[in-house]
Amino acid sequence: VLNIEMILFEIHAAKAVESTIDLERSLIINFGYSEARQEVLDRGLRSKKASRAKYQMANKVAVYQNLPISQKLRLVNEVLMTSAKKYDVTKDVRPSTLMDAWLSSHLDGVLANFAQEKKLYTAENIVSISRMTVTPLCACNFQSEVIRYFVNNPGTGHASKDPICVPMMHSLSSFETMSTDEAKGIYIPFSSANLGMLILLPRKGVTCKDILDNLSNQINVEYNDHKDVHLLLPIFKEKFDYNIAKFFNGINIEDTFKDSAFKSKAKIKINDFRVNHGIRFQPILRL
Repeated sequence: VLNIEMILFEIHAAKAVESTIDLERSLIINFGYSEARQEVLDRGLRSKKASRAKYQMANKVAVYQNLPISQKLRLVNEVLMTSAKKYDVTKDVRPSTLMDAWLSSHLDGVLANFAQEKKLYTAENIVSISRMTVTPLCACNFQSEVIRYFVNNPGTGHASKDPICVPMMHSLSSFETMSTDEAKGIYIPFSSANLGMLILLPRKGVTCKDILDNLSNQINVEYNDHKDVHLLLPIFKEKFDYNIAKFFNGINIEDTFKDSAFKSKAKIKINDFRVNHGIRFQPILRL
């Protein structure tokens, strides 16, 4: 979930920090409870615990940054870790630590490029961080693990001609299904929070790009009745980084937050919006 409101709030809070040395010190050394810091924590507490799902509050703060930004970020991170341990519903701050490691490797370069293009000093830029991870549990149980070998077709990106060995987990359960001209799909519900995952299988002659280009047709179609399905899913993990700033070019930010504290802020613009995604799909217990 891209929490844009939180990010805009953090920029707003950072503006106050920029003009008040004591406020900045309060955030960094955790001395006292400044208005900005307390409101950040209050917003973080809005992440409620869902039954049998883990929500982790991580990195909800913004401060005035001096060069190099990544070094000062590590100081702020110590405050974040203390706050997360106190307020996080799962008492688990590992996702926040991983996020900081990724952020530190990108942040200085991103702002340096931005400052060069805009002919600004990097220290005048505000950095905001907002992240929430969710680890949902599938409503179905996976009973066993099987191994499947897939023929390495040209264009897969693998140099070896040998079949690809993929560990998979198996479940016989009742699922809702769907069907369109481009794909067939199976909807796997999670055990809480009214969330789920839709797995799309392209029809013959249809590429993944075709489905992505027409994704609204796939996610808005009506589901069929439940049916028993032998489900085999790969056990995998994947990570990728992406800059999604271009997707916000057509959004009227001022109108979106007209009832918030940003209604007096004109020409709010998101120049750089980097997303770090990680997904891991595996059984909870060893099969």
